[in-house]
Amino acid sequence: MSPTPSNPMPPAPALIDVHSIETPEQTRLHFQLAGIGSRFLALAIDTTIQFVAFLAGLLILAVTGARLFMVFAFVPQQWWTAVVIGFNFVLYYGYFTIFEIAWRGQTPGKRIIGIRVIKESGRPLAPAETIGRNLLRIVDQLPGIYAVGILTALFNAQSKRLGDFVAGSIVIRERKQESMWQEIEESAPAGGAFAGYRLSPTHATLIETFVARRSDLPADLRSQMAHQIFLKVQASNELPPGFTGSPESVLDELLRAHRATGGYA
Repeated sequence: MSPTPSNPMPPAPALIDVHSIETPEQTRLHFQLAGIGSRFLALAIDTTIQFVAFLAGLLILAVTGARLFMVFAFVPQQWWTAVVIGFNFVLYYGYFTIFEIAWRGQTPGKRIIGIRVIKESGRPLAPAETIGRNLLRIVDQLPGIYAVGILTALFNAQSKRLGDFVAGSIVIRERKQESMWQEIEESAPAGGAFAGYRLSPTHATLIETFVARRSDLPADLRSQMAHQIFLKVQASNELPPGFTGSPESVLDELLRAHRATGGYA
């Protein structure tokens, strides 16, 4: 029989560090916002990587510089200066932009810390938005050590820097995919009523998003979200007969079966 609560679920609690959105399916999703501390740690890691890359570039230049200058002796010195300045600009600002576009809102530092940049709507940033967001680092880092960005983040509830306001973005905490799928495998038995079952792309995305965020949610909010998503899937007549369990356990088993068939959100 389908799990149906005896009483309506209570409204979600108001949490300062949680950003809530409503999906087109009229289901509310909640994202835990990353604080200034975690963002600073990610930046420190990224800066270290950039510094190592810069030293590697200097080493290569030291080894090959004399030969390069001989081959390109006709190039004016001002051009060499422009090349060095351009290299530094691309290394710093291009690093963040390229990684966040390729890794959908993450840099190596963000991935290690477990945070990600997304739109306030929950969608990934478009490339143009990522470029604009990172160009604003020029202002955010003034007059040094990201003073403008830190002060801006301190005076708004979502810890946004100027680049986030321009791009309409937020930075959220994100669980690692490995632990998410390990949890699904442990919570859902093999086989069962959902063996060979595949979700629609919309519902697969909805359930995956919930599973990735649920460990950061209060128990009542987690239960409410699971129930809302379950009702959406149930209303679409996608559930096979013979399922049992709580809404959350049903979602786990549905998603595990979906992945087992090679389905992706």
